Amino acid sequence: MMAHTLTLEDFGSEADGFNPELVSGQKLEAERLQAFDTGYAAGWDDATKAAEQEARSAEDVARARLQDLGFTYHEARAHVMLAMTPLLEAIVAQVLPALIRDTIGARILEEFGKLAEHAGDTPVDLLVPEGEVEAMRAAVEGLTALPLNVRAEDSLPGGHIYLRLGETERQIDLSGVAERLTTAIAALDTLNKDALHG
Repeated sequence: MMAHTLTLEDFGSEADGFNPELVSGQKLEAERLQAFDTGYAAGWDDATKAAEQEARSAEDVARARLQDLGFTYHEARAHVMLAMTPLLEAIVAQVLPALIRDTIGARILEEFGKLAEHAGDTPVDLLVPEGEVEAMRAAVEGLTALPLNVRAEDSLPGGHIYLRLGETERQIDLSGVAERLTTAIAALDTLNKDALHG
C-alpha cells in the first residue's frame, strides 16, 4: 500500500497576498464602527416598524370599540326614549289641559293688550265652547286688569277661545297646541323605533 501525503491549504501570512501588517488599527476600528452603526440602524428600523404596527393595531382596536360603544349608546337611547313615550303621551293627555287652564290668563291678557290698543273702555267678551264656561271662569277669576265677560258659544269646537272687543275678535287655539305636541311625540316614537330596529 502506498501512502498518500495530505496536502492542506496554506493560510499563512504569505497566502494570496494577505499581509496582516497592511490592515491598520484605524481601518479596523472604522470597520467595527461601521458594522456597529449598520446593526444599530437595522435594529432601530425594526423597533420603529414594530412600534408603528403595534400603534396601528391599538388604534384599530380602539376604533372598533368606539364604534361598538356608539351603537350601544344609540340603541340604549332609543330604548329609553321608547319607554318614555307613554309618559309623554300621559303628560299631553292629563297635565297639558290643566297647564293650559292655569296659564290661559296670561295668554288672554297678551291678546287683550293687542286689542286694547284700538279700543277704549269696551268690555271684553271671552267666548268659549258650551261645556267650558265654568272652567274658564275659574281660570280667569283672579284677572282684575280687564273687564271680562265669559260667554258660551255653541259654534266653537273644544279647546278654542275667542276674545271679542267690540267688532274685533282674536282666536286662541289651545287644542292646536295639544295636537302639535301629540304629533311631535308620535314622530319621536317612530324615530326611536326606527333607530332601534335599524
